[in-house]
Amino acid sequence: VRTSAALADDELALLRAAQRALDLDAAQALQLTERHAHDFPAGLFAQEREVLALEALLKLARTGEAQARATAFVRMYPESAHAHRVRALVERR
Repeated sequence: VRTSAALADDELALLRAAQRALDLDAAQALQLTERHAHDFPAGLFAQEREVLALEALLKLARTGEAQARATAFVRMYPESAHAHRVRALVERR
């Protein structure tokens, strides 16, 4: 049985890989965020995953999807420290 600390480490490692991939291969970064959503649907870093996914979608010029995801993020996490950044990411496009 994996400890919660070990699961958090696995979760964070996956998001770090997505972050590293973001500048080199946005499609891969998006795939990694999708894997994170599958493996850790209610993970500790769900908000960070969504921000990374938004950045990847914007880099891939998938602005409609990014806008929809940003709207869902702000609706789901209106008080999030990331909400301002999410709005800014989408508004600057």
